[in-house]
Amino acid sequence: MDEMDTPPEARADRLRRAMRGRTQAWLAEQIGVATSSINGYLKGKVPQADVCLRMCDALAVDIRWYLDGEAPPEETAQGERVIQVPFVDDGTKALTFTTGLLDMFAVPYESLCCISVQGTMMAPGIPKGAEVLATRSFANIEDGKVYILQLRNGYVLRRLRVRGDGSLVAVCDNPAVQNDLPDEILYEDVTAVALWSSQVP
Repeated sequence: MDEMDTPPEARADRLRRAMRGRTQAWLAEQIGVATSSINGYLKGKVPQADVCLRMCDALAVDIRWYLDGEAPPEETAQGERVIQVPFVDDGTKALTFTTGLLDMFAVPYESLCCISVQGTMMAPGIPKGAEVLATRSFANIEDGKVYILQLRNGYVLRRLRVRGDGSLVAVCDNPAVQNDLPDEILYEDVTAVALWSSQVP
């Protein structure tokens, strides 16, 4: 079951049970978020993937159980298998994810890559310093989604708009900065589509 199909009340109830009477302030301190964020999770809001991992680790619960109520299989009861996902611009570096988390995206492991956001072009939604998980496995470029682009100066993260004639234009989310990319992006410049981004404390 997809976590978006799970009733928020059920997910909130599982989190309350996992907290076992501990306070929102305690959990917030453990995982490095504001207490108001914990309040949102207790109403059924789904955390960012990296926060979700830290929260489930702190509470010693299986991430799939928290997200959709699925009982963990026996083979992962003592720790899930992990996958090293390489950075798109430096294959010698990688981020570690559990297979339970990656399986929710339903894309091949080998298609996955990461990028670290260097500037503020995509703030506030994707701030400087955030790490983004993406996949090279996509059939079409969809208007409004965020993609990793490979340009002459390296890899960048931008939201793409598809014009009426099918051409692509890259836009930044931060209204305070000016877009520094060409007026038109080529389809071959598009490397991967973003799946999620981490939060920066």
